[in-house]
Amino acid sequence: MHRKFFKIFALALLLTLAAYGQEPLGDVARQYREKKETDQTSSTPTKVITNQDLGEDSNAPAPPPSAQKPAQTAPKTSADHAAQQAQAQEREAQRWRGPILEQKHKIAYLQSQIDQANANIRSTYGSAAVDGPFTRALVQAQQKVAQMQLQLDDLKRRLEDMQDAARRAGMQSQVYDP
Repeated sequence: MHRKFFKIFALALLLTLAAYGQEPLGDVARQYREKKETDQTSSTPTKVITNQDLGEDSNAPAPPPSAQKPAQTAPKTSADHAAQQAQAQEREAQRWRGPILEQKHKIAYLQSQIDQANANIRSTYGSAAVDGPFTRALVQAQQKVAQMQLQLDDLKRRLEDMQDAARRAGMQSQVYDP
């Protein structure tokens, strides 16, 4: 009974799709190819003009004397120097702060995943997760959590290394502990 119903349903579905189907793919490809050919034949080839084609223009005005001499810069004041130094320090701080914050976000995300997996284990298996009997699914879930915990420990170690490197580079605490 189920096989007969399934065959009738599949046949009806195929007939419906055939009746409401879109334009065949071959016709679409042929139309696209014809359009592409007409676009190529109707457009004129482009010509690249080089300096040799133009030649030297003897009527061209000479460049102004200011353009020929290198620009002389005014001596920098101590205020300009301090502002540039502050900007450089801020750029350096951002260079350290970005990866540290990214690492912290990765740690927070992985910790939330671990917490969610543990809650899932407790809600699914209850006290069996601690006392036994252990099922294959429970053991696999616990192994997954243990693997995630190892990844979390590695991420935390990397974060500490990044923070130590920022401290050694002379960054302030707002940079390495945002």
